[in-house]
Amino acid sequence: MKRIVIAVACALLASSQVQRPNAQAHSTATGTEPSSQASGADWAVYHGNPQGTHYSSLDQINTKNINRLKVAWTFDTGDGAPTNDMEGDTIVVKGRMYFASPKGRIFSLNAATGTQKWVYDPAEGAPVSGNGRLRGVCYWADGTDERILFTWRNRLMAVDANTGKLIESFGDTGKVDLSQDLGRDPRSVSVNVNSPGVVYKDIIILGSTGATPGHIRAYDVRTGKLKWIFHTIPYPGESGYDTWPKDAWKTANGANVWSGLSLDPERGIVYLPVASAGMGFKDFYGADREGDTLFGTSLVALDANTGKRLWHHQFVQHDVWDRDPPTPPTLVTVRRDGRDIPAVAQITKYGFVWVFDRVTGENLFPVQEVSTFSSTIPGEKLATRQTLPAAPPYSPPPSSPGKMTVPSSEGGSKRPRLLSVARCARTAALAAGVRWVNVSSVSRWRRIWRRCLGPRDRHSLHQLQRTSLHPAVAGAGQEDQRRGLCWRDLQRLLRRLPRRRPQRQPPVVPRIAWTDQEDGEPANRASDCPWIGENARI
Repeated sequence: MKRIVIAVACALLASSQVQRPNAQAHSTATGTEPSSQASGADWAVYHGNPQGTHYSSLDQINTKNINRLKVAWTFDTGDGAPTNDMEGDTIVVKGRMYFASPKGRIFSLNAATGTQKWVYDPAEGAPVSGNGRLRGVCYWADGTDERILFTWRNRLMAVDANTGKLIESFGDTGKVDLSQDLGRDPRSVSVNVNSPGVVYKDIIILGSTGATPGHIRAYDVRTGKLKWIFHTIPYPGESGYDTWPKDAWKTANGANVWSGLSLDPERGIVYLPVASAGMGFKDFYGADREGDTLFGTSLVALDANTGKRLWHHQFVQHDVWDRDPPTPPTLVTVRRDGRDIPAVAQITKYGFVWVFDRVTGENLFPVQEVSTFSSTIPGEKLATRQTLPAAPPYSPPPSSPGKMTVPSSEGGSKRPRLLSVARCARTAALAAGVRWVNVSSVSRWRRIWRRCLGPRDRHSLHQLQRTSLHPAVAGAGQEDQRRGLCWRDLQRLLRRLPRRRPQRQPPVVPRIAWTDQEDGEPANRASDCPWIGENARI
């Protein structure tokens, strides 16, 4: 059985002293924002701080002594299994470490020694099977009242941070049923929350995943009562309702926030990286959801107090490629022309970084509209235009947390040619196989690669593999000459590849299996493959 081990504490040979937490770091978890976007002695929030910068101001470990680190302690949860993942990000508050195990148990350890303080089992001793994937917990405090809030299956729960005992005044005896308050029959939905929410003042804001509408909800951390809800699949009269089929709000699932959220505590704004409007195999099929399907595959900014939408940007309209944001956005400061602009940066699955003004939602870099191709799937109506960023250009990593210096957006530098290797159809074909699908035999692809590609093509393939492809990217700038390649085209291309000596049989194309980025389950898609090439020549 695979062991799941926490090995998070490293000690310097020169020193084993643990810095004491400070008041500033403690206040971050309760909604009071320190001036810098960095974590201090505490790591009290998922990803370090509400802004998602993953940055700590501690300097005891640095580039001069990193080579002298040794493991200080390890801790085995005992919850390891071949089907379990240990994805949890530990948090540390006042020298106490909290995290969730693959089976959903919540542990509290002494962060300096690894000694267990308490453990809470939400299953209450019942056997737990399946693929556990819990990425963290939330901490909230008001004076001596300290709580750990976490999710398990379809429940939001709260335990005392000091004792690990369930707080029965929260919700229904310590639990809130997340299948409620969705405007659906609770028996018709399947709700899970893999990534922790964000705590703002006295509320916790949650996303979700599963066969459910992806509405965002805020709950009172004291009572568990629902404070507000934002409909990612809009209701009649709400913005975006006309981008869905009529009455889709009654039956459609998806448009969820599965990867987590980011928060600007000073301004009271929460940022939602909303996933695609489909779920499971419907990530790649949209004939039954005609329209742009707001707020799918978007970044949405809400007033954290009320849930009111402030602004949004949709990355892909009518997304049938599962190109949704894979992480919470990062709040940064863009320095331009001598002034600092509060910004939010969002990465995507297709290799772009979008940067917006944090308050207004204005793009801080040039964007371009490109035409897209038509689908051959009966009933599938793709968006005819997509918007892509033309910048920012690459710059070295910043020297200070959450800041980057960039040139003026006027006449911004052009994007490098992403698909210069598309002139070689065989390279594009192999790259599509490696980049876009999980193949049943990696070694088989390697044999095809060695047999069919010369040194120059192999270099091109390496370059292409570094670029996540977007269905509209390849033709940007040459709209009249574009041509798309689907999987059937690639199969034909592979059969026609020239073979190097010694002569062998034509390579067999492996069976493909698309993977859902949210839960790892196969999506079983075998049609309408993404478009990958421009001016491809056979």
